[in-house]
Parts: sequence; structure tokens; C-alpha cells
Amino acid sequence: MATPTTDDLAVYRRDHRTLEVFSHLTRGRCSTVFFFEFSSHPSIVPFLIPSYMQGITTELIREAGQQFLQREAAVLPV
Repeated sequence: MATPTTDDLAVYRRDHRTLEVFSHLTRGRCSTVFFFEFSSHPSIVPFLIPSYMQGITTELIREAGQQFLQREAAVLPV
């Protein structure tokens, strides 16, 4: 099994404080990412047990979420 990359993840915004992360490797949703006003760090909640995550780590999910937010910020008007 190859090591997963951020290219294996698709990130979508559910609402202004929540991202959903999907992967073809897990055949669906693999994590939810929550942002809270009281913390500068997102809360990453895996949707599957570790053995079903196909090597997808919270660090990889965090990186994919950051890339999504950067792309989103680049297209939003100032």
C-alpha cells in the first residue's frame, strides 16, 4: 500500500466552522474538522477506526484542511 498524500483527500466546507474530509481510499468520509473560537488549533475527529483509515493520519488531514483554507482565502474577495 502506498503512503497516502493530500491528493488522496477531498475537503469540503460543511459550514463556517466545520470541514468534512473524504477519500477514495476509505470510500467515503474519513474525518470531520471543527474550528472553535477558543482555540487556534482545529479539532480533528476521525470518522473511522484506525485500521480502516488506510494510512490517513490526523497530520495529513490537518495539512489537507490547511491547503483547503489557503485555496479558499485566495479566491475570496478582500
